[in-house]
Amino acid sequence: MQMRILLCFSCFLLALNLACERSEVEPSPDCIGFEDSYTGFGHEPAIYIQYPSYEMPYFNPNNSDEIIFRYADGTSQEFDLIKYNWRTQVKETLYTGYFNKRPRWGKQDWILLNVLDSLGFNIYKMRSDGTNLTKLTAQNRCFSPEWNYASDQFIYRLDEVGSDIFIISDINGQPLDSVLVGPETFGSWQHPYLFANGSYLGLFIGNLTTSEYGLIYDPGALAQSLNGAEWFDEQRVIWCHTTGIYITDVFSKTTTQIRSTCNTDTYQFPSYAPEIDKVIFQRMQRIKTGVEERVGKA
Repeated sequence: MQMRILLCFSCFLLALNLACERSEVEPSPDCIGFEDSYTGFGHEPAIYIQYPSYEMPYFNPNNSDEIIFRYADGTSQEFDLIKYNWRTQVKETLYTGYFNKRPRWGKQDWILLNVLDSLGFNIYKMRSDGTNLTKLTAQNRCFSPEWNYASDQFIYRLDEVGSDIFIISDINGQPLDSVLVGPETFGSWQHPYLFANGSYLGLFIGNLTTSEYGLIYDPGALAQSLNGAEWFDEQRVIWCHTTGIYITDVFSKTTTQIRSTCNTDTYQFPSYAPEIDKVIFQRMQRIKTGVEERVGKA
């Protein structure tokens, strides 16, 4: 017998009051956890995604009324990149195809996409009206693009045989430098020289200048997925984990949990809009839908 788990993806907007200290952790209202079923011995649950799926939202850094997100209806292997104004509820499809991970919207109005083209995974940029789609890399093993704060450079992971390196390029894809550490999937480089990764173990901070990299906060449990991180400013990071949503001051190494979550109701991939002091997340809900027989042949 095999457990069936349904994954439901949606976008969730959370208002923050960062000037106030919270005396109590806010619980997620729909969080009724169930036992972890990942055993490592062939009894993992069968995972299904409920469609339509609204994934990986990201704010327009120049207009907090707008977000982009990845949309899937389950009828094909392709996704739609949707631009959505959450005040007017007007939406527009900017791109359709297979693109990996979260698109990143830069301050110079270019959106970075990690596209699977005919040769492999490469980094592309496009304007926020869906025009000027431009290929920036040609190595065909390029992942996790991320703008710097000014959006005049981006970093990506190059999957080399036996090891990975990170390439820093200008806005047109011209390589400027290579480094040994960098933002992983759903990490953030919105700081002059530091980057943040929300990992399975907790929050990692790395230094692009010195190549130092380390865990600065461990919530005491192993997450079941990469949940992402985002810089508030040059000092604080908001990040997500199976156990909750956290804010960490990376210099004082103090961490505050602002919402408690569990494995059935998890928030991922925060994107922050300072003008309205709001964060938008991908919300993932895991729902047990029964069991099914495993059928195999000798």
